[in-house]
Amino acid sequence: MSLQTDLHRETISYLCNNCGKKRIALIPPTMKINVDSRGLCEFVDVHLCKETELSANILFIDSNRAVRSQVPVASESKPAEDFEFSIPMPEKISHAKYEIKPNESFKARIIREMEIKDEFRNIIYIINTDKPREKLEVETSSELGFIKISANITRNTNEEKAQAWLQKLADLVEKTANLDEGIFSILMYFLDEKMKENMNDTNAKALDCILQSTVSLPFSKDNALNDFNQLRNTVFKKLTVVEVIYYTNLLKICTNNESKTLLDVYSNLEQKLPLFLFLNAVHDLIYHNLMEIEKLEFISID
Repeated sequence: MSLQTDLHRETISYLCNNCGKKRIALIPPTMKINVDSRGLCEFVDVHLCKETELSANILFIDSNRAVRSQVPVASESKPAEDFEFSIPMPEKISHAKYEIKPNESFKARIIREMEIKDEFRNIIYIINTDKPREKLEVETSSELGFIKISANITRNTNEEKAQAWLQKLADLVEKTANLDEGIFSILMYFLDEKMKENMNDTNAKALDCILQSTVSLPFSKDNALNDFNQLRNTVFKKLTVVEVIYYTNLLKICTNNESKTLLDVYSNLEQKLPLFLFLNAVHDLIYHNLMEIEKLEFISID
């Protein structure tokens, strides 16, 4: 992401009461702040805090994008004292349950059951299939322990690969500032197709893209398509004719894009490919500086 792009983005800023760092959330133009009955929206900010230790704050933000309150949370998931404003805090209640509806392409090749317990949002996300349970059970926990995942999986993968995938997923969910529960059906389809592979940097970036796909904004500059055509016989020489057309259409729809989220772009492309191939194309274009993605992210300002 270029600094020039960041300077034109909406922001949410606050001063962390624990470490004193000024934290700024860069907000994609596609994102709306949806407040609850209290007039507040909850964000999570996980960052290197006091003495360079990873820490988490739950932020309560109003419709004007002002941080009304911040609550540091210990790794045992016990909220600390509210330092700033007198915002009523909800009492701790039992976890709500959200049933993940499988995507129409989901085949349960690998995932038979999965439970994602989110202590930040006090929700347990669950997917159960009508397929028989298998013997492989995998459990993992995020770096700070706020996200716990357990899954029943088939032998179309192995325990080591599944563990690596679910560990990365737990860490990314923990660091996702504002989680849209609607993406879980797409996420389960992606995992069910990809968990037979090793976890690598490309797959990690794809997971992050999915978690932010309803708010992140992919865009390309005016000259991106021309640059792509110049690189077709060198950098992109292994692409098939169909893939060239797909990359071209993707760049066209993202040129000077100001309103379509990553999920919108995928849904609006006439040539339909599996989600993981779409994400591979996006990653390829980003890697070669032909596309950028604006996403919700926190940064520290000294």
